[in-house]
Amino acid sequence: MSAYEFIRTEKANFPVAAMCKVMGVSRSAFYAWLERKPSERERQHEALLEQVQAVYSASKCRYGSPRVHRALRKQGMRFRGRVSPELCANPACLPAKRSISR
Repeated sequence: MSAYEFIRTEKANFPVAAMCKVMGVSRSAFYAWLERKPSERERQHEALLEQVQAVYSASKCRYGSPRVHRALRKQGMRFRGRVSPELCANPACLPAKRSISR
């Protein structure tokens, strides 16, 4: 998480000016960052993330990253690198936390 993302998430709890000072960024840079549109790479990453999660959910959360990658290639997607396991993580597919009773 970047300093700007942290400030954005916590601005309801703390003054922006104080957080900018602590994080070592200027207020004007923070507000400029808020107004900035996502880059082409960020948009492509978001599209890939949506497709990865769709394939993962369609597999009933059984596919690992190699099988998700293979499924996307079969759909005609071309991209460099591997599909990171973190992209496959879907909160709905994670096991429920178990309580420990003593």
